[in-house]
Amino acid sequence: MRRTSNLWAPMVVGMGLAVATPAFAQAADDERNIQPGAALAALILNPNFIAAQKENLKKGIIRIDGEINQAKQVEISTLIDYLDQTLSKNQAITFIINSEGGEADAGNAIADKIKFLSRPTIAIAEGTAQSIAFTIFMAADKRIAYPTSFFMQHPVSARDDRKLSKAEKRENQAVIDFQNRLADVELDGRTKLSNEQLKTMFSGTCLFGSAFALKYGFLTEIRAAKGQTAGSLPEGATPKPIHCPNWPKAEKMLPGVK
Repeated sequence: MRRTSNLWAPMVVGMGLAVATPAFAQAADDERNIQPGAALAALILNPNFIAAQKENLKKGIIRIDGEINQAKQVEISTLIDYLDQTLSKNQAITFIINSEGGEADAGNAIADKIKFLSRPTIAIAEGTAQSIAFTIFMAADKRIAYPTSFFMQHPVSARDDRKLSKAEKRENQAVIDFQNRLADVELDGRTKLSNEQLKTMFSGTCLFGSAFALKYGFLTEIRAAKGQTAGSLPEGATPKPIHCPNWPKAEKMLPGVK
């Protein structure tokens, strides 16, 4: 997850709301020579897409796809406020997430918004929830994933700071250090692992699937595929992380593990 960004997105009118769309100012993909923003703009302005979004809002569903940035944070926070004011008192807001992460500041703002809602919240990992998107996912009361969903968390890192002064670099690093100290605290009590285990586990990059997530309480449920019972996993699924160099140290802190 990155801490800062200068990307801003224009506002478009859809679903009867002014909604911030992901950054059209984003640079083109040099390798494929495409403009992802142009395709996204066409999709968002498509009448069928707007109709589908309206139906999602009626059901209390908010999608969080792609990069988490300042524009995305404004979009999601606006939709949360809208649903919190219009849904019936005990109706849950559901967040369907498929994101590799983005800016820590923006993601933390979304996570805080979710965490302090008085109504029930549900997060569904549709594909992946990585980096700051994982923090958003974990903010919900109920957390659901598919058997093939996967997650990743790692320490907060800065963008290129070569143009910053020494004083600005120190300030930037102080904020990053503060956010890293908060990372395990934000998950404390939401999993079966202790604060110290989480701190150890996420002091480096940690990639894991649904089986591991369910075993240690990051998930409350694995969605059943056709022909499967709830909670069942694909053949070969294992409750071991995919890649997590610091997990052995954290695992040794479990009761009965030497």
